[in-house]
Amino acid sequence: MKKTIFTNPRWITGWLYALTFLTTFLFSVNDATAQCTLAANDMGYLSIDSQDCVSEITADMILESPQSCPGAIWQVRVYDYNGVPLHVPADNVVTSEQIGQTVMVQVTDLNSGNMTPFIPLLILDKMAPYWEECPIDTVDIYCYQEDNYQPVAYDACDTSNVTVIITSQNIKSNPCLENDDWTNDNVMRIVDRTFVAYDNSDNYSEECHVTLRVNTIPEDSLNNSLFLQFPINRTILGNNPISCSDNFESTVNGCCEETGCPTPEFSGVPFLRIFNEITTKFDTIELYPGGYIPCNMSASYVDWPENSSDQGCVKIFYRMWTVMQYSCDNNFFKTIIQKIEIADDNDPYVLMPANQTITTNTEAQFQNTSFGTINCGATFSFPVPEMGDACADQLEWDISVMNNYIPIEFINNCDPDNPPFRALPLGENTITYIVYDACGNSDQGTFIVSVVDYTAPVAICQQFTTVGLTYDGRADVFAHSFDSGSYDDCKLDYIEVKRMDDGAGCGLSTGDGDVFKDYVTFCCADIGEAVIVQFRVWDVAGNYNECMVEVTVQDKLPPVISCPDDLTVNCDVFYNTAFMGDYFGNATAYDNCEVEITEEAEFEIDQCGIGYVLRHFTATDPDGRTAFCTQRIDFVNNDPFYINQAFPEDPNDDINWPLTYQGTGCMNPADLHPDVTGWPELLEGSCDLAGATYNDDVFFFNDSNQDASESCFKIIRHWKVIDWCQKDMYNGSVYMSWYYDQVIMVSDPDGPTITSDCEDKTACTYDPDCLDGYIELTMSATDVCTDADELRWFYKIDYYNDNTYGSFDYESGVINGANVQALGEDNNGEFPIGTHRIYWTVWDQCGNKSTCDYDFTIMNCKQPTPYCLEHIATTLMDTGDGNGTITVVASDCAPCCLESYHACGYPVVVSFSADINDTLRTYTCDNLGYNEIQVWASALLPDGSITQDYCITKIEIQDNSGVCDGNNSGLVHIAGTISNLEGNPIAGTQVELEGSELAPLNTNEEGTYSFSTSGNGNYSVIPHKDGDDTEGVTTLDLILIQKHLLALKEIESPYTMIAADVDKNGKISAADLYTLRQLILGINETFSKTDSWTFVDGAYVFSNPQNPFNESFPSTFALNNPQMDMEVNFVGVKMGDINNTVGLDGGTDLLNRNMDALSLVMDEQTYNAGEIVSVPVYAENFDAINGFQLTLNFDVENLEFMEVEKGALNLGMNNLGFTHIQDGFINVSWSEANALNAQTENVLFTLYFNALNASAVSQDISLKNQLISAEAYNSDLKVIGVNLDIRNKIEVGFALFQNTPNPFSNTTSVSFNLPEAGPAILKITDVTGRLLKSVNGDFRKGINTIQVKKSELDASGVLYYQLDSEGHTATKKMVVIQ
Repeated sequence: MKKTIFTNPRWITGWLYALTFLTTFLFSVNDATAQCTLAANDMGYLSIDSQDCVSEITADMILESPQSCPGAIWQVRVYDYNGVPLHVPADNVVTSEQIGQTVMVQVTDLNSGNMTPFIPLLILDKMAPYWEECPIDTVDIYCYQEDNYQPVAYDACDTSNVTVIITSQNIKSNPCLENDDWTNDNVMRIVDRTFVAYDNSDNYSEECHVTLRVNTIPEDSLNNSLFLQFPINRTILGNNPISCSDNFESTVNGCCEETGCPTPEFSGVPFLRIFNEITTKFDTIELYPGGYIPCNMSASYVDWPENSSDQGCVKIFYRMWTVMQYSCDNNFFKTIIQKIEIADDNDPYVLMPANQTITTNTEAQFQNTSFGTINCGATFSFPVPEMGDACADQLEWDISVMNNYIPIEFINNCDPDNPPFRALPLGENTITYIVYDACGNSDQGTFIVSVVDYTAPVAICQQFTTVGLTYDGRADVFAHSFDSGSYDDCKLDYIEVKRMDDGAGCGLSTGDGDVFKDYVTFCCADIGEAVIVQFRVWDVAGNYNECMVEVTVQDKLPPVISCPDDLTVNCDVFYNTAFMGDYFGNATAYDNCEVEITEEAEFEIDQCGIGYVLRHFTATDPDGRTAFCTQRIDFVNNDPFYINQAFPEDPNDDINWPLTYQGTGCMNPADLHPDVTGWPELLEGSCDLAGATYNDDVFFFNDSNQDASESCFKIIRHWKVIDWCQKDMYNGSVYMSWYYDQVIMVSDPDGPTITSDCEDKTACTYDPDCLDGYIELTMSATDVCTDADELRWFYKIDYYNDNTYGSFDYESGVINGANVQALGEDNNGEFPIGTHRIYWTVWDQCGNKSTCDYDFTIMNCKQPTPYCLEHIATTLMDTGDGNGTITVVASDCAPCCLESYHACGYPVVVSFSADINDTLRTYTCDNLGYNEIQVWASALLPDGSITQDYCITKIEIQDNSGVCDGNNSGLVHIAGTISNLEGNPIAGTQVELEGSELAPLNTNEEGTYSFSTSGNGNYSVIPHKDGDDTEGVTTLDLILIQKHLLALKEIESPYTMIAADVDKNGKISAADLYTLRQLILGINETFSKTDSWTFVDGAYVFSNPQNPFNESFPSTFALNNPQMDMEVNFVGVKMGDINNTVGLDGGTDLLNRNMDALSLVMDEQTYNAGEIVSVPVYAENFDAINGFQLTLNFDVENLEFMEVEKGALNLGMNNLGFTHIQDGFINVSWSEANALNAQTENVLFTLYFNALNASAVSQDISLKNQLISAEAYNSDLKVIGVNLDIRNKIEVGFALFQNTPNPFSNTTSVSFNLPEAGPAILKITDVTGRLLKSVNGDFRKGINTIQVKKSELDASGVLYYQLDSEGHTATKKMVVIQ
């Protein structure tokens, strides 16, 4: 029997314990003689054998010789494989929940404190299921219960997983003989069955032999309508009749003729509704046509129609069902009648004749046609349509006639053998056929019959007509004036006329006098001449006829005079009173022949040239008839003297106001006469009389706002201009006046002189809590023209000097005087520890500024706190010359958990002396034993100086390998190599020789280790390595596990199987896939149930390599009193690394990688703030791909991730990792066991974002290798790259986009693109150029957006917005609505 001896063990991990173990072990050895030895049985497993499936583990079960420890008080505790107690509080109980699991057991002697290590124990279930009751007597059941009968079995640990099976049975049927032993005709058969039950642990129960007496179904059950159910009636009243058009088969009578009644398969059959005790659901068993054999049941029927002379639209049948159960002489019969109605609910059909055209051939009056009321029509015989019905033989036919959507006639009950005929009106007639069956079902359709007219109208006109000319010597006579009763058979449309000559005497042009119109023109040239007019009349069908009219023209009107239009002209217009008509026009007169015009004038003009002139005209014909008219000419100033008071820069102004005047030096306001500062320039016209006056207001400044001072003093000169030729339109007693304020400023160009230095400053504090420190920050300045007390100061501070340019953490108020000090936010001169930058500004009375900025540092100069290990031990390494050496680094002499530190977090350097570069000590065989050392901690202060302190400890130099001469007697060397499955060394593995006082070692680059110790003792070699759990783990490992689980490509190596079981549940399952994907996506950083590495004794041979989980493989190696050198090797398994890539040069990035790459594609699109952005992802070459992984990067300033939607790939939220989403990174891992293909137009998956700003996909979304490498895997499991292309990428330089929305009534967004980051200014103006809003700032490269509110503009209608940046400008229009 194997056994392991434990004396006062420590359940502690970590290298800190290993280093301190040498000191604590001495106490354990000295105390060991007072303690007994605990030896554990190698039980391996424990079977639960209690009926409640609960067992208590005792010390007697675990220890080999518990009696060897007299007086011991034993405590047993049970834990899971991770050392967590199974119950709270911890106890020694295991239950059904632990079956199949390995638990850890620890035994403690409460009297001495001795305890065993964790001892693995596999919990098994060896108890077979048992019967609740195995019936001894014969069990009576009904025939429908026979198939589902089984006795009830239980299991102590899990009754829900007990399976009952039949192993054998014998059936004996009732022979129905009078002299046999069967006592009841209701018994159908006797069944002898043997049952066996088994549980999930393959424990089998004892056999249960049962005799079943199978009985017929009792009559009370068969008479229960819920048990035996007959088909329902199919009736109109029940809203479930059978339609005559349904596709059903008909039953046949005894003469093999169809009855018209549907077969039972269509209309329903009787059935049993039986409760299934195993499934706890109801089963349905149809009794027709095959019956129910287990119960000797059958069903039959007889049909007959309803005895009615006229079943009309409904045919009625009755079906009598008979259900029978046979059992010897005890038979059961039950009969019901089912009513079946077959209804005619099917519409007939009608096919329409083709459209037709016919001519008018009869007189008839129709109203409301397409031509209104007409008097003609055409006789039409209605063709018989093709019509039919699926259920009826007789149909009725109606006809509806409509013209211009107006009903003309409705004809009902048309006889197809004698179809009707009617007169139809002129135009397009819509004919509708409606057909009906006897049951009220109908169908209808339409066709068109067009009636046309080819008969011309009759034209009747006045043969002789007299026409009088109007005052202009012309007369237009309309055609109807010549009509004397023209008519048409149907309806007249219009009349037109024309002259037979060309009308040249009247000045009519060709195409005017000799073409038909609705009127004809006559003139003075026609007087005394006989003018022949051609008269033409048209009907509504386009037919016409003509006649001729002779016209006599007469003239009896006096002359008519017309003056030139009244005029309004500018007051400075030139004219000659003798020839007024040349300038202002002449009057015109009209008459049949000739007319004479005379003129007289009146003048009313003032001294400014403004007034009016009246011109009186008289027209006289040869007979002395006269006509009169007058023209008025007003003389006004069309361009009066004008000044835009609201906009002094108006280019239409008739004045140039004096410009703002800027003087330099200390000047007297009285010296600034308009001769010096400028007079207004009056741009007068010949009709203007303007003059200018002024008065002054003088202001002196001493502003407390550094950005507000305009000058040393300012004069506001108030100008007034009067035009003596214009009266005020609101007050006619005064003349028009305008006002303007001229600004006159005097400035001093020289700013203050800062007399204090601007050098960086440093101050020290010494408090232990790294609090704020005091520093004196003073400044002084002078100015030539400003008194010292009138100087103003202001300062800003950028704490820690980490802000972007122009951004500050603190801004002071205004400080007065020549000498000032910065006291900070708390007004005490104290500032946080660190280096900050202060920006000073001083300005004088005239607004001139001087600046100064420098860094100031508050340092905590207190010494750092050093920490030393209490005891350090190391061993010499063989140099090959009979000597040994070891080099110790100073930082190794400080504990990792209590590193030397400074209160303010300054970097601390550990050295062996005050010299911070003194970090190494080398020891040889001359230094064996304890050596005192100093461990110095030096804090590096921000200004480059250091502050120091140190502690003293001892280091023990050991010769565990016997490398020193005369020091190798009686030592045993325990050494070995730790490598992976491929034989590659694993460096950095910690190896502990438990049971010795030697410190743990780390394997070197060759993967080797070596211990030297005495052979007297029991030791265990324990390798351990933990750290980067993600090392070597990629999505390719998921694919390999998926293929293994689906038996597509099995994992063959037992070591690889161990690597796949990251959940440590003794099998490869979907849980391992879930754990690995969580690790790849960055959701978890470590495995929760295993270290990074698992180790296996290198000499161990798996008994079943296909399933290493069924055996307990050794991960340590035990040595009992070794008397010779031992080589102990281990195989290291990197958990999760299925393809064994850890240790390869370049890692997984170089494994099987070739030049191919999976090209993912997104379409370019732009978006605005607030929009939901849908980004479909495609691929150009998604051919036989098993999986891929990548890091997606998006700009968090412009986009907010919402969700992902599956497409051609089953890729959802569980394939994404959001650990770094706040920085715009999303990890993606997708895999399938079988390689997939996708077309270029297939959407693989779709990403959804919320747009925070206006931007574009190409600017915001990309792939990164920052978190996980971007790689894909093809069907050969080769690693290829992954690229992302943006299709139709927008290459935008400088661009100004249209605002959205436009027009707008509240808020709009103006977006623009800059090719480089830099300053830009957006201006919004109205149509006059008035500036409404300006935004000036530094903007980033790419798309930027500015929000504009209507309330900021104070304007509506069309506005302009202009963007200016370095070397670029653009302008667009926007519209503001109310």
